[in-house]
Amino acid sequence: MLKINTHTESLSHSKIPKVASPKYKSWGDILRWILQENFPGNFPYTSGLFPFKRMGEDPTRMFAGEGGPERTNRRFHYVSLGLPAKRLSTAFDSVTLYGNDPDIRPDIHIRLPDD
Repeated sequence: MLKINTHTESLSHSKIPKVASPKYKSWGDILRWILQENFPGNFPYTSGLFPFKRMGEDPTRMFAGEGGPERTNRRFHYVSLGLPAKRLSTAFDSVTLYGNDPDIRPDIHIRLPDD
């Protein structure tokens, strides 16, 4: 039997549903909501691919764009090798994130292990 926790408990011990749906009564309103929004994990996936947010699975986080796509991909694999995380969370390259032009930064060097 598969058990899924469908509620979260607040600090005041109130039960809060993880997925809340509108209380529409009209079939037209229900159909419009289903076609535009829907529940997480269901087509058209506007509310996310998974029915519930994953818990206890922190992704590996790192910056991207400090090189070409092939180099960045090699670095992702190198950094995440042997880590328990199954997902990768990326951000813009650190130089651009802080508003600098990476083209004029001679101090930025990334050395990757040889293949």
